[in-house]
Amino acid sequence: MSMKLYDLMTYLNQVFPFEISKDWDNSGRQIADDQKTINRIVIGIDLTDKLLDKAIETNADLIITHHPFIFSPLKRVNITSYKGDIIKRMIVNDISSIALHTNYDLSIIGMGQVIGSKIGLVNLGHLVKAESFKESGFGSVGDLEKEVELNTFIDTFKNKFQLEYVTLYNENAKQTIKKVAFCGGAGADFILDAINMKADIYITGDITHHDAQAAYEGGIILMDPTHYGLEKVFIDHLSSLIADEYSGIELIPYQVNEFKAKIR
Repeated sequence: MSMKLYDLMTYLNQVFPFEISKDWDNSGRQIADDQKTINRIVIGIDLTDKLLDKAIETNADLIITHHPFIFSPLKRVNITSYKGDIIKRMIVNDISSIALHTNYDLSIIGMGQVIGSKIGLVNLGHLVKAESFKESGFGSVGDLEKEVELNTFIDTFKNKFQLEYVTLYNENAKQTIKKVAFCGGAGADFILDAINMKADIYITGDITHHDAQAAYEGGIILMDPTHYGLEKVFIDHLSSLIADEYSGIELIPYQVNEFKAKIR
């Protein structure tokens, strides 16, 4: 069953309303033709040259990413630049692109719910107050069914999220873990909220020296699974939702992080 991009956008707007996107965000159409017939979709976190190669190779009609390809306004397009070349190749190959960023993060069935369920949390709530009934808010906090030792929690987490490593800060603050706070992507702004919620551990990406200092002073363990490490749940979750709604659409998950650090 094929569909027009406009129809898919209508469905996605019902599930992850674009109106709840933050003002600084650019969720939605990036390079798009609403009348484009969609049969094959590549889903990833970032629109990179390698992801586009995959889309061209598989004859995809649409790329959906979590992060917007065009985040800041473009004043000019130089087709010899990195982004300019991607734009040129997308137009030449008739491939559209859309992004679901903060509207996915803030949706009541979006990032927080998906990560919380994967960790196995109950009594799941948000760290930052929601601005409307359609939002869950940024950051989440919940409880494990039973208290576990820190090392057990870390090993289980790495296994569930298929991570080679995590970076741990202030690991001596707690011996066991019961209350878990987290935020997909870069959520250091909510460390104090996690502390105020009496969480044993706060999980988020892009941690800096001073973020670690705040955790140390607040007596909370801080765990960084990388920005990509948490947010990659977007790929399988969105693929599942679209597959359930539109039978016959081929969905191609792109589970590659081109920006992965090499630990030496």
